[in-house]
Amino acid sequence: MTRGEVAQTMYLLICIRQGKDSQFLLSRAEAELAQIEVYVAANRVDLSKRASELAVDLTQQALKNMPENNVVLGAAKIARAYDWLVDAFILGIQKNYTEAAQKANDAIDKATEAWQANNATQRLRRISKNGRGRY
Repeated sequence: MTRGEVAQTMYLLICIRQGKDSQFLLSRAEAELAQIEVYVAANRVDLSKRASELAVDLTQQALKNMPENNVVLGAAKIARAYDWLVDAFILGIQKNYTEAAQKANDAIDKATEAWQANNATQRLRRISKNGRGRY
């Protein structure tokens, strides 16, 4: 990791530990999810996985802050779905196609749960269910 990456990671971990501003946490999670595509295109699987895990951590903290909020619940489920898509991608690179397919199906199921929790995530679910889009 570069010095800048270490600083950013430490800053985000402090934000997660303090975990008071749910909107900030969700915004940061969204930014991490957007980076996954960039990292995959650059063949930086390690950074893709780190971004997906960080998005999960951020949304889980937001969910702890606001457990009854369906938008937050949907975001947490979408972050988990992205994390599993990254896992499927990694498994595919490793030529472990059966497990990759299972992880991809798990991601689709989690995206469906996200849509059920908050149908504002409907577009993301539709993209992953139909196989359209980038993931």
